[in-house]
Amino acid sequence: MKPTMLLRIASIVALLQFAAHTLILVFGVPTHGPEEIAVVEAMKSHHFDFIGFTRSYWDFYFGYGLFAG
Repeated sequence: MKPTMLLRIASIVALLQFAAHTLILVFGVPTHGPEEIAVVEAMKSHHFDFIGFTRSYWDFYFGYGLFAG
């Protein structure tokens, strides 16, 4: 098998992994019980000013997840 074919296969696998992880981040729901739901709701409910904008801890968590993806 040629090296170019291996690189194409690897790039397709990487693209599929990126798409799956991003979709899980965007559309995923808490599945580890009421404690996890409580933590997520607390992150969403605590708002503070950050560089002139009102943000929550969830905004930073979600944004970092998108950035990492």
